[in-house]
Amino acid sequence: MTLVVQFGAWAWAIEGRPDVVSEDTRRLARGPGVKIAVAAVSLAVAAAVWLAVWPCFYVGETGTVPGGGSSARRACATLIGVNGVWVVWLLLIPIAFTGLGLAAALVGRRRLLWLIGGLAVGFCVLAVFSIGIFYLPSAIALLLAAGFTGRSKHVERSTPKRAGRGPQPQPSDP
Repeated sequence: MTLVVQFGAWAWAIEGRPDVVSEDTRRLARGPGVKIAVAAVSLAVAAAVWLAVWPCFYVGETGTVPGGGSSARRACATLIGVNGVWVVWLLLIPIAFTGLGLAAALVGRRRLLWLIGGLAVGFCVLAVFSIGIFYLPSAIALLLAAGFTGRSKHVERSTPKRAGRGPQPQPSDP
């Protein structure tokens, strides 16, 4: 199997069978919605890495009172240092949203991309006072990708739609 990587999109083709990937799929993979969805994934990964390793996510003052005296000292701690390793799973939720959004953009599922973008924005709203604000750019990028994803008006379907339900009348032979 050969993996052909284009800027901002992935297209799979089996060696010797270039007809496996349709032209519609190639057009969708090169579209702006997919590129914006890749940017959303990149923003979410960058936010997760930043939150995991930023040394002063929590800043506080510590004071000691030995024998009646007081001393104030500034203390910094990472997000993982304060909350534990389990918080990594929480940091991966927006990455999962954006990954699903990229998959939806690759196959041209616009409604699914809107739903996933809405869920990502909901996550940001719920977590706005802690980590949500850091993931807001990736959630907004998912909504932008949804706006740019979909079939072009100039792309014809590979299988024509039927006009109605049920069997179609056959033309009579004269």
